[in-house]
Amino acid sequence: CILCNSNSDGCCWLVDVSPDVRKTVRIMMGMRLAAVIAVIVVRSIVTGIDWEAQNKIDPDLSHIKQGAKQAIAIVLGQSLKPDGTASQLLIDRAIMAKTLLDQGAVEKIVVSGGDAAGVGRTEASMMAGVLVKQGVPKSAIIQESQALTTAENAWFLLRWIPKGTGAVYLITSDFHMARAKYTFEAVFNHYYAMVQDKYARASPRLTIIPQMTESYCGFNDSRNQDDDPDADISTKSLAKRASDEFRFLDTGEVARGLFGPRNADENLMYIWPIQIDVGKDPDNERNFDEAWKQAAAMKERLMRCKEPPEPNAKSGFV
Repeated sequence: CILCNSNSDGCCWLVDVSPDVRKTVRIMMGMRLAAVIAVIVVRSIVTGIDWEAQNKIDPDLSHIKQGAKQAIAIVLGQSLKPDGTASQLLIDRAIMAKTLLDQGAVEKIVVSGGDAAGVGRTEASMMAGVLVKQGVPKSAIIQESQALTTAENAWFLLRWIPKGTGAVYLITSDFHMARAKYTFEAVFNHYYAMVQDKYARASPRLTIIPQMTESYCGFNDSRNQDDDPDADISTKSLAKRASDEFRFLDTGEVARGLFGPRNADENLMYIWPIQIDVGKDPDNERNFDEAWKQAAAMKERLMRCKEPPEPNAKSGFV
């Protein structure tokens, strides 16, 4: 208040202040008092709320519905060719997804893959284009365009699960399936464990249904560039691709990649924000043993396929 002799209203006024001015000042003081009270009340409410508890999402609200028939397909990408085109492997995977959609086995197709080759377009966009040309409506296609590894295919898929989904059809090539399935199992089990730890309740689980495409097998070894470490992956023979897949599992590189580099000397491709220790997964030993045996059998089966799985002439399939 303006300094002067105090009076009965609790304020002091200059002798020349009019009654209207005095009324305005009283209103402003009332508004200020109300604002102060509001701040005090809000602060007391905020500090009394357990935000950690309020922000929890019950596992029952997950889009995953364990045991449900509703399913989606995920098509795993592969590096595009240097000219930005898709390999036959990628096209075959996309077409298998369309077949599943046409059969009514899946409701959506997730095409997963970033620009691992650095050619200026993603594997996901290329596969989506193949599907659209084959008559698949765009509304049935979900593009996941970040993943650069198989582990990221699995992790990033979890954000795109449509509500009510109970199963995932995992689509990739024959030589890649053992590692892919093992990786998806490890990533999903890590996610389920995270939910269990946070909410003290079991997470609903997805059923993984492997759907592998059969790769072209040719016998002319002059067509491959297996001896050139810098050659494009699509120029490697099917035998080498299968052999490498087995080696990735057998040497423990897959398990190490799921956790990520433990020191600056390790050059591993991994899921950037997540460290998965497969040693903590109670299912890991069984899943790994199954994957190892499948990869070993596929290596043996495809060892005679000396050409890249990119046919330039009809010579049959394995």
